[in-house]
Amino acid sequence: MSKYSKKVARRLQEAEPPKEPTDDYSIIPDASLRRYFRARAGMYEMTKMLHRSLKIEIGKANFRELLRRRKVRMHLAITYENAEVLGELFREQRKERQRVDVWSHAYGARTKAVVIDLKEEAFHVSSIPALAIKLRPKLQFRPVTRKWRRSGIFAASTTGIVI
Repeated sequence: MSKYSKKVARRLQEAEPPKEPTDDYSIIPDASLRRYFRARAGMYEMTKMLHRSLKIEIGKANFRELLRRRKVRMHLAITYENAEVLGELFREQRKERQRVDVWSHAYGARTKAVVIDLKEEAFHVSSIPALAIKLRPKLQFRPVTRKWRRSGIFAASTTGIVI
């Protein structure tokens, strides 16, 4: 075997996703849901406190309601990228109130919000798994900066209901 073929084989092995463990959640067909439930249970070193860097982008109307100091309920679709973060948020929110960053592209502003309640739901039309989050805004509103946008884990709200 030549050096080049060894290099190619090593790079292909490194590029492969890690093998999933065999456990009770292996029967779930969706990979993002398997990852969500494993993080929610705190399995396999999924206790990194990533939910503290969660940044949720919401629409103009919902951000306006936060400016008026009203509570907002929104749905976040569980994807493979944010499944671990949302699972940790669900697990840790049961212990104490957690804060997340909420921002609006239309307003160019951001604020912290306190998570009041979490529910696991699915969108009625397409049955996409989602997490319903009820938020109460903090009173500090700041501009969105480039440095702030470069850090953290981003998720987008698909729907929002003012409560």
